[in-house]
Amino acid sequence: MTELTNAPKKYNLFKRIWYYFRIDFTTIQGRLTGGFLSMALISFILIQGANYQWGLMLQNRNFVLERIIPVKYFASALNDKVQESIVAVEKAFVFNDEQFLKEYENIWLNGVKTNRDSLEKYVKKAQNNTVSVLFSKIDNQLTNLKAELNQLKSVYVRRKQIVGIDNVNQRLQKSLQTDIALIVSDLRKTAEEIIIQQDNTEKEYDEKYQNLAYWRDWIVAGEFVVAVAVAAFIGSLLILLILRRIRSMRDSLRVLTKGDIPPPIPEAKDELNSMVQAVNELAQNLQVIKTFATEVGQGRFDSEVAVFGGKGELGTSLAEMRNSLKAVYEQEQLRAWATAGLAKFSEILRRNTDNLEMLCTEVISETVRYLGINQGGIFVLNKTEKEPFLELKGMYAFDKKKSMQKQIRLGEGLLGQAFLEGGVVHIKQVPPDYALVKSGLGNLQPKSILIVPLEYNEEVIGCFELGSFTEFEQYQIDFVKSIAEVTASTIISVFANDSTRRLLSEMKSKTDAIREQEEYLRQNTQELIHSQEELEKNLLQSEKEIAKLRLILDSVSDAILVYSEKGIIQFANRQAENMFGYESGELQEVSVRNLLDILPDEIRSDFAATRTRRAEGVATKDVRKIKAVTKNGLRFDVQMQVKNFETGQDRLLVATIQNLSGNV
Repeated sequence: MTELTNAPKKYNLFKRIWYYFRIDFTTIQGRLTGGFLSMALISFILIQGANYQWGLMLQNRNFVLERIIPVKYFASALNDKVQESIVAVEKAFVFNDEQFLKEYENIWLNGVKTNRDSLEKYVKKAQNNTVSVLFSKIDNQLTNLKAELNQLKSVYVRRKQIVGIDNVNQRLQKSLQTDIALIVSDLRKTAEEIIIQQDNTEKEYDEKYQNLAYWRDWIVAGEFVVAVAVAAFIGSLLILLILRRIRSMRDSLRVLTKGDIPPPIPEAKDELNSMVQAVNELAQNLQVIKTFATEVGQGRFDSEVAVFGGKGELGTSLAEMRNSLKAVYEQEQLRAWATAGLAKFSEILRRNTDNLEMLCTEVISETVRYLGINQGGIFVLNKTEKEPFLELKGMYAFDKKKSMQKQIRLGEGLLGQAFLEGGVVHIKQVPPDYALVKSGLGNLQPKSILIVPLEYNEEVIGCFELGSFTEFEQYQIDFVKSIAEVTASTIISVFANDSTRRLLSEMKSKTDAIREQEEYLRQNTQELIHSQEELEKNLLQSEKEIAKLRLILDSVSDAILVYSEKGIIQFANRQAENMFGYESGELQEVSVRNLLDILPDEIRSDFAATRTRRAEGVATKDVRKIKAVTKNGLRFDVQMQVKNFETGQDRLLVATIQNLSGNV
């Protein structure tokens, strides 16, 4: 019973398969099948003929490339290396230098022997008896030459021990020019014979190749003519048979290709009717796509229009495209929001590089307002006490300042723990009865807390602590991370500037004291004679203090350059020497233009600008990003902060430099 049930299914399957392969010129399908099979058979025959001719040519050319040319190359290379080795030995005898013998051994091992082995390999591959005999001759000549050279080398090495023979080197040179030269000449002639033999063989194969190429062109031309004639005949016949019904579809498709939607094509009961229906359905679906594109172009991504019923590859792809465009639009909005925010914060950081309190207050205030949250604080690490702690430097809440905890010990509460761990803490839902949660935000407990460390170059110097009555979105967290990094960099610069200013002031005071002491000693020469021992002790102590100040400047994390109005470096700390790849003391009296892309006019304008700002009571410094170059020529980005420093008649600029690339 099962066999009877399966029989009709097998018959229907066979019938459907046969429909696509039958040759019946009474139907369009049969005509197309017969025509295509005929063209396929003829094309197959023509392709096989062309492939046969092409295979013969490739076989001929590969023989030349793989067996003839390598033999010629390595025979010539072997002869050249032999000549180089003879020259090296002759140099050893002429200049009486055994170093040339080592060069000779190296040439023989890595040049002569290597080319000899390669020549042997390709001679065997060439399967030419004449060439094989010539190679055996070369091999014997190389053996004799090596033996003669080794004998001369042995005599040269023992030249000082040989008694009764004068001018050993001259005799060795003479031997090179007679016996050795004869062997080398024979070897060269043998190598030339191999090359001539291979040239003759190559000419024979080239003649065969040209002959095949000549006939191949005629054969291909004939095959092409036959193929064109058959294709033209079969194509013309098929076109004449089915052209009438196709014209209507052609016209509709032309309208579609111009971007217009044609009217429906009348249907008929023939084999092309399914194609007519498909064209009509395509036109209808394109009308839907037009409506869909209009709505998407107007930004209505939530349109209910379903292309191809929301099914099929194109319908699914268009739906995915709409969703992707919606996601891209939203991401672009977030990116623009973040870019505008970073620009705003960069301006805040740029104009607040002197006062840490004002910097932190403006940053946290703008952060709270820009994120649309409720409150926030910025804590900075304070190392002035015996036990470091996090100190509140800026706060903002509900557009007004609010009472907050001023100091937090490291490891205390969420903030102290986040600082030690150096990671972002995000509490999405803070339970009202979770009394153990203690942050720096005071008694008011928000629903969501975000703590982001202020980290730059793997150094954590503080934390952002933000509170909101709604949950923080991921784009907000990423934005806070970005401004945390640039804020940390600016705070580190403020710390470095304060430290540098303080150290330079101390150095100036010490230097002035030393100069006054020297002047006093010059005016009291007689007293100097009587108190020389005490003076030497004082000078030694002063030098120690200067050295201590230099060590302090060397310990500063940023590079420091002090240079004159002409751009000549007067002082550079160790970080500057390391950053630009110089040894200790090499930067002294070097032009700063060798390190930084600064023009002489820019140096003079720095002096003029800083002097003007000082006269107006404005901080005398300038911060900008420029290109720098190391001693080895490696270029990288730096941030430079310039300050005016005058000691008596000396006018100096002090540049604090930070590496922005991180790869020097």
